[in-house]
Amino acid sequence: MADAKLTGISRKETLQYLGWLGSPIPDELEDEISRCESRILETARPRAVWRLFDLLPDGSLAGTQFRPEGQDVPALLKDCSQVILMAVTLGSETERLLRTAQARSMGDAVILDAAAGAAVENVCDNLCRDLEAQFSPRFLTDRFSPGYGDFPFSQQRAFFDLLDITRRIGVSLTEAVPPAGCLQPVLFGRRESTVALTDITLLDGGMGTQLQAAGLPVGQLPELWNLTEPEKVTAVHRRYVEAGSRVLYTNTFGVNGLKATRFGHSVSELVKAGVRCARAADRGEGIRVALDIGPLGQILEPLGTLRFEEAYELFREIVIAGRDAGADLIVIETMSDLYEVKAAVLAAKENSCLPVWTTMTFEASGRSFV
Repeated sequence: MADAKLTGISRKETLQYLGWLGSPIPDELEDEISRCESRILETARPRAVWRLFDLLPDGSLAGTQFRPEGQDVPALLKDCSQVILMAVTLGSETERLLRTAQARSMGDAVILDAAAGAAVENVCDNLCRDLEAQFSPRFLTDRFSPGYGDFPFSQQRAFFDLLDITRRIGVSLTEAVPPAGCLQPVLFGRRESTVALTDITLLDGGMGTQLQAAGLPVGQLPELWNLTEPEKVTAVHRRYVEAGSRVLYTNTFGVNGLKATRFGHSVSELVKAGVRCARAADRGEGIRVALDIGPLGQILEPLGTLRFEEAYELFREIVIAGRDAGADLIVIETMSDLYEVKAAVLAAKENSCLPVWTTMTFEASGRSFV
């Protein structure tokens, strides 16, 4: 059995499980959420189990007859050589709390279930960090559970069989979807690290100047060409590959939600198109595509007006789009504010399992601007 640690409950995670869309939260609801989170922390006795499998070319797990159904999981496991199955529970006392609330008060039950889901995410995050340290220099993909996307809930049975869940962590198989704290079976892949630290790896160079040389009008946003002139963007990437680059930065440096009205396209559209353009430049050389994230263009509080939470959400939107498009790593570059870097790195680590690189700019004094 794995070392399962619950170190806290993220209010942001609880609200996400509740379907919160960013509207103001009444004080009485905040109090109720706090009370429910406290009850989950009091009752939780987390337990976890995991097992590593080799991934065969046909998508099945070596030594088993289990093959994830649908298209989402195979896409997640692209380029992976191994797969980890894991199951986490908060224990029987939390399960009793959740089931009692379902019988007495659906309002309490909904909030408790959301808090339990956030607690399970915390346990999974902690265990994944331990596994990443154990498997270094390989890294882990995002997690995926039966019932998410087109990964059918019915395949939960395979997790019970392969992990011996009932005997090892005391959760029985049920046909119904259990409360969030009862059981969270997850699957994720294990890939080779993008770049070994001992390697000398060439990155690419400027994108904007190269696009201007290719005809980008002065004043036009370079990222728009991901959609309107993708062949020209890919041609620039390709020239960098031919010059020796092995990591390509996507043409997404200036994309974020604050500038969305200027683009006329969503952040997701521009980011995903940028990843496609870079990926198209790889002709079998094993080129890695880095999701390029630049500064937001506004200064964070207290020196500016942008709140940390707003910055986090803006970066989160970019990260999710790049992750879903298949980026190999995330590069947060040319930053001058350590607080903004913190928001960007937090968004990257909490919403992906990709490696994260960060670069900064400094004053002549050797200090960052903020």
